[in-house]
Amino acid sequence: MAFVKKYFGDNIRETQTTYMVIIILLIALSLEGFSFIYWTNFFSKVTYIIFLLIVFLTLKNTSFLKIGNFSYHVLLLWVIPFFSIVNRDLIYESFGMGIVHIFRISSIWFIYYLLHIHNVRESTILKALLCISIFIAFAQIIQQFTYPNVLFGVSSEEKLSQGLGRSNISIRNGLYRFRITIYYSIPILMLLLVYLKEKINIKLLVLFILLSISVYLSLTRQYIFSFLFVSIFGLFANRTIKFAGIILSLLLCVVIYTYADSLFSYLVDKTKDEATEDNIRVLAASFFWNETIKTPLTFLFGYGPCDNYETMLANNRHFYISDVGFIGAMWRHGFIYVALTYHLLYLLFIKYKKEIPLYIRLFVLFAAIISVMIFPFELTKIIIWPFLLYICDLHINKSPLALQYRKI
Repeated sequence: MAFVKKYFGDNIRETQTTYMVIIILLIALSLEGFSFIYWTNFFSKVTYIIFLLIVFLTLKNTSFLKIGNFSYHVLLLWVIPFFSIVNRDLIYESFGMGIVHIFRISSIWFIYYLLHIHNVRESTILKALLCISIFIAFAQIIQQFTYPNVLFGVSSEEKLSQGLGRSNISIRNGLYRFRITIYYSIPILMLLLVYLKEKINIKLLVLFILLSISVYLSLTRQYIFSFLFVSIFGLFANRTIKFAGIILSLLLCVVIYTYADSLFSYLVDKTKDEATEDNIRVLAASFFWNETIKTPLTFLFGYGPCDNYETMLANNRHFYISDVGFIGAMWRHGFIYVALTYHLLYLLFIKYKKEIPLYIRLFVLFAAIISVMIFPFELTKIIIWPFLLYICDLHINKSPLALQYRKI
């Protein structure tokens, strides 16, 4: 694993290895064990306790709000969902998740403060994300051959027995589509792209191809086309492109041209078929938007996560919050929350563009593009942001904990 040490940093301190394991566990818990089929309420309770501990450990440090350049954004993104809960109880008193559940989800943001308190290295975070990305890729590939015997990327048996969650498996383009997010692979892919555009390295290229296959196996059009666009943008992001970047660009173009029909025909045809006024996403977006603007309070703070009501809409009308991007996020948490997240994206991509590494800015662009249909701050995606914001702080503050590589 010498190339991992070379390109992702080499931590010799035992504490950094411990932090890496903790990061992997935190992400795995927040994603219900990568949608593990045998996930139960017991594991959910353990997750609640762990995130409650994170809040406690943060609040012990009374000066935590003075930490980092994004402290107040993070605090507001933690607080606003609680206003949404109050709104929800005023409107749908008998519906919705309990305050304990939303407390656990929102408390993920406190990881940002803990990272600062414990001086975690950027390379430690990247190694954790690399391990997760490789695991997800192999899970997707192996389960294509082992189906119906699968463990990850499916609704748990307990959820299905309670009438919650979507049906386990769908088929697109002749492949099984598992509900295991590849969102956490994108920062690593962008980092690999940045290295490869400077110099072609066979091992890194193989890793880039593996994780690119993982993106394709998500069989999610928004992810695939956004990834391709951002990759091409990243190759030409600076004024001059090196020979390695030219070669990588040509390879990418050849692969897309040669295999476009077999790789993307189904996804393109499906997009065309759905581009009508009867598209269920359009109907869902219209419904949630009209509900959101009914009153000033629902517009500002949303309805909160109404679990029972959302399940009823999904089962009866096939309206899913997760299918309508920022509009669904506004229905849940209101305009202020969504505006705050877009302001955060603006800061990362525009204001601090000279300080923040290119791979993170490319990920931000990816997140902004998919936000129309897949909101990048929804429940299963929040946990990546405390880590990336912390890494941005390291570079803005020129911390020795940041990776030292040539600015591109």
